[in-house]
Amino acid sequence: MSGVLIKDGGITSTPRDSAGRVLSRRPFLVPVEAPAETISAAPRTMPLWLCVRLPRLPVDILGGPPDAPRAATATVKNHVVIAACSSAAERYGVRSGMTLAAAHSLCRDLSVSPRDPPAECRKLNEFARAACGLSGAVSLYAEDSIVLEIGGSLRLFDGLRGVLRRARTEFTALRARFVFGIAATPRAADWLARHQPGRYALFADELPAVLRSLPVEVLTPEEKTLRQFERSGIRTIGALLRLPRDGVARRFGPEILEMLDQALARAPEALSLFLPSQPFHAEEEFYPPVAGWPRIEPVADRLLQRLEQDLRRRQAAAQRVDCFLRHEHLPPTLIRLGTARHERRAPVLLDLLARHFERTPLPAPITGLAIRCADAEVIPPENLRLLGGGAEPERHWPQLLDRLVARMGEERLSKPAGRADHRPECAGAEELKKVPGLFFSDRTDRTERASGRENEPDTFFMPPRPLWLLRKPVRLAESERRPEWNGPLVLSRLPERIEQGWWDGRDVRRDYYLARNPAGARLWIYRDRDRDGDGSWYLHGIFA
Repeated sequence: MSGVLIKDGGITSTPRDSAGRVLSRRPFLVPVEAPAETISAAPRTMPLWLCVRLPRLPVDILGGPPDAPRAATATVKNHVVIAACSSAAERYGVRSGMTLAAAHSLCRDLSVSPRDPPAECRKLNEFARAACGLSGAVSLYAEDSIVLEIGGSLRLFDGLRGVLRRARTEFTALRARFVFGIAATPRAADWLARHQPGRYALFADELPAVLRSLPVEVLTPEEKTLRQFERSGIRTIGALLRLPRDGVARRFGPEILEMLDQALARAPEALSLFLPSQPFHAEEEFYPPVAGWPRIEPVADRLLQRLEQDLRRRQAAAQRVDCFLRHEHLPPTLIRLGTARHERRAPVLLDLLARHFERTPLPAPITGLAIRCADAEVIPPENLRLLGGGAEPERHWPQLLDRLVARMGEERLSKPAGRADHRPECAGAEELKKVPGLFFSDRTDRTERASGRENEPDTFFMPPRPLWLLRKPVRLAESERRPEWNGPLVLSRLPERIEQGWWDGRDVRRDYYLARNPAGARLWIYRDRDRDGDGSWYLHGIFA
């Protein structure tokens, strides 16, 4: 029998004896302000779950000034009620469940907006995505909470105190209020996060003592069952545990016993693991609206830092990041960041965004910024140098190319395009390319690598080609039938013969040589072997 069953994620078991009872352990109940050495010294042989609850999720996603009285509303039985409110609104006496009319009677300046479930889901997914850096078992538990198994992370982060410190750092950057609950089962951790976030039950045999004082409202939100509890005089979990199990199942339903057993580690609880979706999406709002880059830069930096952390967790990078500048009554302005190679570093992307922003006309002030990355690919980790231990410095030309595109525009850049022709003057041509052709030109290379063709041996020898090819070959002077260019030339022994073009009327018959003059310049020359030619020598290219 196991304490927690994780779908698609293996099984985490709670030790039990032959009768199914939890093996006895020394009681360990830790308050929030327990000394660090006490928490870190707790031995772990059983699973330990951390619940992260967002108690004001509906109002935290609304934006606006943090010290203003705000509230999110919902419709319940044809009545508009307060679903969540800010701490400033609570100081006026506004509470969740209160009617909107009563809330306005307490606070005339209350700013009210309806709940936005899709935005709440996105924010909760952001928390779950960040939690993946703390644990390999993360689950969306309720509409305002997530749970993650942290028993296996205690050593990695130097004990429970280190895990909580890292969690606070990660979640604080997401700009939403959160509370913690820690217990030996995910359901108990969720209950503690809702009603007693200041207490931690680290072992299964401590759960009955810790959960006794919790109200029965943690079991179900159904009013019919809660009225039955009230008529029976049952107000706490402890009072319910004192009743016979058969009577509880008969009067309140078997699902109540199932939730109690799951919370007390007497029965397994199935959880679906959270798998981060491929597209990354994060956004923040501006209040009041802004128009200048100095106000946008810190927000863009935070969002791109979160994107970098997400890509690093997945060992991935991207060649395209979409930035949406939102306006109040107009469609958003799209700025697409394209890079010449896969990139994930936030400073590089922030620099590109700043350069694009300089040349992007804005139809109205900006009310929000959203970052979306849909095409991320897994890349190998950076190799370290044998001496020095640092990563090899990346080439600078891709960053230069990205800056040129951001500064000048994609339509002003060109790239060489090869042709299947052995004649040097016909093998290459300069063609204007837009960003997809310019930035994603390595897809063919990736396809060849995926198919294994890159490991096939070459079937022919490709002679070297000069970097500088003359537009028109220059005839060389000769002395005793030997070519000269700033002095007599020394030729390579083996020529490269090119004969092609009989089908298009531009037939060439040439013998190419590598040559060197007395000053050491390396040249690419040929001798004309055309039927009508006189066997003259021509300079066609210069090696750098």
